[in-house]
Amino acid sequence: MTFRVPSGSLPTLKKLKPFAYLEISIYVALQTETGPLFVGVEWKFGKWRDNSFVLVIGQHSKLRGFQVSLGGVSPLPDRVKALTEYPLPKSVEELRRFLAMINFYHRFLKNAVGTQACLHDLAKGRIKRDKTPIIWTDETKEAFQACKELLKNAAMLAYPKHNTPLSLVTDASETVIGAVLQQHVEGGTEPLGFFPEN
Repeated sequence: MTFRVPSGSLPTLKKLKPFAYLEISIYVALQTETGPLFVGVEWKFGKWRDNSFVLVIGQHSKLRGFQVSLGGVSPLPDRVKALTEYPLPKSVEELRRFLAMINFYHRFLKNAVGTQACLHDLAKGRIKRDKTPIIWTDETKEAFQACKELLKNAAMLAYPKHNTPLSLVTDASETVIGAVLQQHVEGGTEPLGFFPEN
């Protein structure tokens, strides 16, 4: 992968928002058999081109904890493997660490908040670096394993396509609300991101 920032462009780079999944899709140029494929909204690419930014990617590339490919953006397989092999946390601090690592990929996880609810209850009201041992129940152990399965089956997020109809599908229960932003393409819909909330 080649990434070049010419001198004098750093002020422009600093003005850009922090990384988000849509920014990957907006600022990515993929090399295909027929030549470079620029994905995303033209005027956003214009800002990069005006400042001589260059990003060259092969079939798929690692970018800030994500795998970027022609098909879309997904969690890095080696990070998914590490998290699915994560041992049962012994303390509240270890549980919080696990939840933080899983939630790095929350945009890819359908129903993440509902699955994690009882795990968050174990840490609720505790101090930041609480070394208190966790008393695991069958329900919380199942939720821990379900979080790992959720990550294994994480959705690949598609790139937004210009002039494609979008829909925001929501669902709510007494404790959780969730949404998925999706675009309508031939043959169905493609997720652009999942948005869970307590």
